Amino acid sequence: MGVCNLLAALAFALLGASFFILRSPVPALLVHILFLLAVLLVILLMAARTFLQQDHFY
Repeated sequence: MGVCNLLAALAFALLGASFFILRSPVPALLVHILFLLAVLLVILLMAARTFLQQDHFY
């Protein structure tokens, strides 16, 4: 579970980085793409975490 927690922390760091990018003069489309990628990464990590918690890995 340590790897999943590390990846989740990385995903939240990407979310925070996207909010910092909002302050700089970057096109809004790039910010939205980064934000959507970070959200998709969080969703994939939650799905992977529930999948890894199932019985057939033990």
